[in-house]
Amino acid sequence: MDDSKSPKLTSANIERQSNSRTQASHRFREAAAQGIITLFKLVVDRKEIGESLARILANYVAGHEITWVLKEWETRIAQGRADDSWEESEQGIECFAELLDLLENRKPEAARIKAARKAFFAAARGTMRESPLPLQYMRIVSNLSGGALLLLGATYRLQNRPELMTDEFIMGIRGTYSLNTSWRKRVGELSGLINEEIVEIIEAELQAAKLIGASSISAANKCEAHRRFAASRLTSLGIELCKFLEEGE
Repeated sequence: MDDSKSPKLTSANIERQSNSRTQASHRFREAAAQGIITLFKLVVDRKEIGESLARILANYVAGHEITWVLKEWETRIAQGRADDSWEESEQGIECFAELLDLLENRKPEAARIKAARKAFFAAARGTMRESPLPLQYMRIVSNLSGGALLLLGATYRLQNRPELMTDEFIMGIRGTYSLNTSWRKRVGELSGLINEEIVEIIEAELQAAKLIGASSISAANKCEAHRRFAASRLTSLGIELCKFLEEGE
């Protein structure tokens, strides 16, 4: 990529991106502050929609998030938590473009936006500047549903905090209870999804993304500590992604 022709991830450029993307919805900000339904009523009453209500809402969310990223970027630079030269790198430009694409073209899900923020600021530390992985991690996050990200986070916590394992879950690990049932029940509780059928649907999404593996433990694994670790079902990619997101907190 020719950096001389590429947009820079400077504060001024981020602010221009924010202004251009919020122009269409700027006049609705006051109404939006009173609630989304109030915003929709204002749009309909004025009959000035050149685009769908969903697009206006998406523009509003995108403008808000980009403004937040700008402020957080400046804060982290001041705190030494981000590499100020990263903004001009090829990786910085690509990661910012990925964040913009998520905000502009996907339904606004809080869990996905939060995870994308973490991925962006993990990359902004600049410690993996020459690696293609940060951009790939951002793309994985962008393609997951909010529910899948909640479930992934719960699974990671379950693996790293043994005190979160209930007696029922441990019975599943030992083979005296259904591991499928005990895993879905526990991560459902930890993620707030609760319903085991919903967890099972989302589970398939995480498996397709290669972030969790099959819900079985080899009987050859005699060490219970190892069995407990394996019972979380996170793959090496799942663990790496979760650790990467932690770096952006």
